[in-house]
Amino acid sequence: MDKNRIFLILGLLVLIIGMGIIFTTQVEDDRDHLSVVATMYALGYMAEEIGGEKVEVELLIPQNTELHTWSPSASDVLKASRADVLIYNGAGLEPWVERSLLPSIDTSNMAVVETSRGLDLASSYEHDLSRLFIFDNDNSRTLVYDLTEHDAVLVTTLPFGLDATKHSGYFDNAPNARNSYGDLYIFVPNHDNITVIDSGLHGDHFHTPRIVTSVDAEMPRHYDISPDGRYIAFALDNEQKVLVMNIDNPGIHNKYDDGGAGSTSHATVKFDEDGLLYIGEMNTPEGENLRIIQASNGNIVAEGTAGDSPHGGVYSELTGKVYFNARDNTHGLVKIGSSGFEGLIPYDHEGNHLSRSWISVDGSQLISYVGDSAQGLEYSRIVVYDLVNEELEKEISVEVPRVSSDHGWPNSVFVESRNMVAISNPTNGTVVCVDIESESVDEISLDGDFPQAMRIIEDEDKETLWAVTPDGIVHLVSLDQKRVIDQWELEDPPGSNNVLALVPVEKSDHKDHDHELYDPHTWISPYLAMQQGQNIYEALVEKDPDNEEYYTQRWNQLKDRLIELDNRYMNELASAEKDYIFVSHEAYGYLADRYGFHQAGVIGISADQQPSSSAISSLVNRMIESETYVLYLDPIYSDAYVRTLQNNVEKISGQEVEVETLYLMTGELDGMDYLDQMEYNLEVLKKGLQTN
Repeated sequence: MDKNRIFLILGLLVLIIGMGIIFTTQVEDDRDHLSVVATMYALGYMAEEIGGEKVEVELLIPQNTELHTWSPSASDVLKASRADVLIYNGAGLEPWVERSLLPSIDTSNMAVVETSRGLDLASSYEHDLSRLFIFDNDNSRTLVYDLTEHDAVLVTTLPFGLDATKHSGYFDNAPNARNSYGDLYIFVPNHDNITVIDSGLHGDHFHTPRIVTSVDAEMPRHYDISPDGRYIAFALDNEQKVLVMNIDNPGIHNKYDDGGAGSTSHATVKFDEDGLLYIGEMNTPEGENLRIIQASNGNIVAEGTAGDSPHGGVYSELTGKVYFNARDNTHGLVKIGSSGFEGLIPYDHEGNHLSRSWISVDGSQLISYVGDSAQGLEYSRIVVYDLVNEELEKEISVEVPRVSSDHGWPNSVFVESRNMVAISNPTNGTVVCVDIESESVDEISLDGDFPQAMRIIEDEDKETLWAVTPDGIVHLVSLDQKRVIDQWELEDPPGSNNVLALVPVEKSDHKDHDHELYDPHTWISPYLAMQQGQNIYEALVEKDPDNEEYYTQRWNQLKDRLIELDNRYMNELASAEKDYIFVSHEAYGYLADRYGFHQAGVIGISADQQPSSSAISSLVNRMIESETYVLYLDPIYSDAYVRTLQNNVEKISGQEVEVETLYLMTGELDGMDYLDQMEYNLEVLKKGLQTN
C-alpha cells in the first residue's frame, strides 16, 4: 500500500475515534479473557501457548505473508486499538508499529510488548552497505548498485539519467533528502521534469528503488533544501518560476514567480531556518533581482537587490543571513536578511568571482573556489571568508585543470565533518583534498588509465569518498589514510558523463536499542524465542495478575520445550563438517551465530530485494569451492533464484544440488506449527552441514 495512503487512513481513523463515532474500547472489566493482538504468527503462537484459555489472540499480519513489506489497514489499526496486550517483534521488523500505529491509538490501558527488547541482538552491519546511483547521461539510464564488503551488485537499471550535459556544473551530485518517515528520496532534474525516486532505504537494508512521482518542470537548475527538511526548491529557468516541493509528499508542490524581468530567467535559491525562500535572479537588472517568499504559500515578504548576477548562495544559522556571490559591478558577497539587502562584503581575493559556495558547520565561514581561465584551471584557489568579521580569511592555492567533454569536468564536495573540500581531477586520476583549518593540500591517486571521466561523492557516515570512473571501477577513498582502501568492478560500466547519488545504511554509534539497526529474525532461534516468550509471559501476568499461577505453569512448559530444542541444536550441530549454509534469504543469522556456522544468501536480510547475476555468480563459485551441494528455501517465497543457482552449480560442477525447506516460521505449513518447524529445521540443517 502507498505510504501516504497509509498515513491518510491512520489520520482519518484517529479523527473518527476522537469524535466518538467509533467507540474506544479497552476490554470490559467483566470479560473472562484478555484480548491479545500480535503482529505475527510466532509471537501469537507463544501468546496462545502461555495464555491458554485465558486469552484470545488475533494476528495483524496474516500467516505465511512476507513480513518486511506488510503494512496495516484501517481495520488492522482498529483491531489493535481494542487489545489489552499488543505484542510486536521490534528490532526493525515492523517499523510501522512505532512510526504510525502506536501514535494513532490509545495505549494508556494497554500492555505494549516489544519482545526483542533486552535481547542480545546482532547488528545488521555485518557488511557495510551503501547504494550507489549512477546517472549515466551518455546512455540515458540510471544504474543502481548495492556496494557490500565483497561485491558491487547491480540491483536495477532505470530508463533515464540526470542530463548534466546542459546542466554542467549545477549538479555535482544528485539532490536527495530524507522525509519524516525515514525514506530517502532522490530528486532527478531533467530538461522538462523532475523525477522523484524512493531510494529503497528501509532501516538496515534496501528494497528495490521505485519512482514516486514525476513533476513537470522546464529546465530545473539551482536548488536548495530547507534546514528543517520539509521542502526542496528548484529554480525553473524556462518558466521564470521556482518549484517548491513537499519532501514528505513530493506530489504536493507549487510554482511561484521568481520575480525575473527577462524572457528567460536564471535564478539561484536559498532557504533560511524560518521557512523563507530567497530568490536571486541573475538575468534581471541589479536592484530588481531579489524576491523573498514564504515557502509554504508563496507570499512575497520582501523584494530588492541581490547584487549583480547573484549565484552560489549560502545560509548561515550563526548570523541568520543569506549570502549570494555577486559579479562585476557589485563584486562581493551580498548579505541579505529577511527584509532584504543588508550590506556587502567586498571581494578581496585574487582571481575570478566566486563559484559554488559552502558554509562551515558552525556557520562562521563561507568557503568557495575560483578558477583561472587564462591558465586553463577550473580550480585555482579555495577561498574562505569570515562571515562574523566580514573579511577574507584565507586563500589556498590548488591546480585542477578544465578538461574536454570526453573526460567530463572536475567535481567537488564539501566534507563538513572535516571542514575539507575534495576535488576530482580527471586529467591525472587524483582526488585533491584541501583542509581548510590547516590549509594543507593532499592528492590521493586512483588506479586507472587517465585522463578519463571521474566523479566523487561523500559517504558522510564513514568519512570516505566514493569515486566512479567509466572503466567500470568504483574506488573507496579513506580520508583518514589518504589512500584508496578498496575497489569494485561494476557489472555494467557507465559512460563518461555521470552524476552520482549515494545512500548509505545509517550506522549509529549508540548502543541503545532504540537507535541501532538489527537483524530482526529473532524468533527463528529457540534460544532467543525463549527470551521473547519470557517478555510475553511477564506482560500477561502484569495485565492479569489474578491468573499468574496459570500463566506460569503454561510458560514453564513452553520454556522447557525451547530449552530442549536449544540443547539439541547445540549438541547435534557440534560435529558439523561444513561451516556454511546457502539460503534464499539471509534470515538465519541468529541460528548461525549461536550454533557455530555461517550463512550466505541469494538475497540479504530483506526478502524483497532482487539479486543480480553477479551476486548469483559469486554464490555459485563459493558453493563449488566449498563443495556444498545443499540449498535452503522457505516455501512462502518464490524458488526462481534458488533454482537458477541450483542449475548453475549443477552445470559447472556436475554435482546434484538438493533444495531443502528451511522454515521462517511465519505460519502453519505442511501440517507443522511453530515448534514443529523449529524441529524440522534442525534435521535439514544437519544434512547441509554434514553432521556425524
